[in-house]
Amino acid sequence: MKAAVWLGPADTDELPDDGPRLFGFHGEAPYRFALTDIYDPEPGFDEVVVDVRACGVCGSDLYKIIKSTVEPWTVLGHEVTGVVAAAGSGIDSFAPGDRVVAWHHAPCGDCHFCRRGSFSMCRRFKATNFEPGGFAEKILLSTELSAGSLFKLPDAVSFELGTFVEPYACILRALDRVKLLADDLAVVVGAGFIGQLAITALNERLGAVVAVEPLPDRRVLATSRRAAASLEPGPTVTEVIVDLSEGRGADYVFVTHAAESTAAAAFEWVRPGGTICLFAGPTLSPDVGLSADKIYHMDLTVYGSYSPSPAAFADALAAIAGNADAFEDVPYACYGLETASAATKDQAETRVMKAIVCP
Repeated sequence: MKAAVWLGPADTDELPDDGPRLFGFHGEAPYRFALTDIYDPEPGFDEVVVDVRACGVCGSDLYKIIKSTVEPWTVLGHEVTGVVAAAGSGIDSFAPGDRVVAWHHAPCGDCHFCRRGSFSMCRRFKATNFEPGGFAEKILLSTELSAGSLFKLPDAVSFELGTFVEPYACILRALDRVKLLADDLAVVVGAGFIGQLAITALNERLGAVVAVEPLPDRRVLATSRRAAASLEPGPTVTEVIVDLSEGRGADYVFVTHAAESTAAAAFEWVRPGGTICLFAGPTLSPDVGLSADKIYHMDLTVYGSYSPSPAAFADALAAIAGNADAFEDVPYACYGLETASAATKDQAETRVMKAIVCP
């Protein structure tokens, strides 16, 4: 089968003698990819092979590319939908031809971390993943993944829209970890793909959402998706938040782009006793400007949230299957394996809001 492999940070086609056979080189570093023919996976006992129909490009894929946190010749991608190609003996919940959406991790559910809801810190969570990755024609799901991380995708949900399930589940878990009330005010910092989905999720839980976004087209979309206000970063944001909150400030600030400037702004917008979620990693700087003095004296809660929980994944699938119209207006663009470079670069440089690789 074919897969698209990331070639690493250097703009070169030179490969070691023991490297994979590559062809179809495309793109420029760091968004440099090639195609390769690799093994055609066969399921073992309690394993499942899925024909990949769509795989979303995640911000974490871009982080790995830009920061070179994975080895060259890695097959990236984990927001996967597809069709069951083969099921090993012992599998009775899935059969060839079933439409599915998969989660690429499988927490054990019983360790110290899982019992406290820290599923992404579980050792088995960290040890499980798709083989080889979603930017491929097929993936193999291990026994652990097949047992608890594979779900049937309803016919009413397209393969492309199904790739929204995993990122939406990440957002739902982040929100599940805090107490939000019906009259709360939230601010979403960044109205890209994650920000747009966060607006949807927050509107189901609280009174009003303010979106802060520098790109005009994304502000327009946020307004159409029921943001109470969609504002360019600047002094007006504070004025609107003060007005909407009767002078208190935002109860909850959801930061999707963790640069020093956005973190500093979050502390200006949040009310005393409020909560800030750093949903994104430090894409621009390892120092996002957290203020220990403000955290202490304003009695703030500041937390990060990484990956879904099993319950959040199921909830996200149910939400999208039950109300696809609430998500279908979020724009995306499809790319082939042979254009994985363009998919990652276009999303990183904001030419598209969401890139989806469709083998």
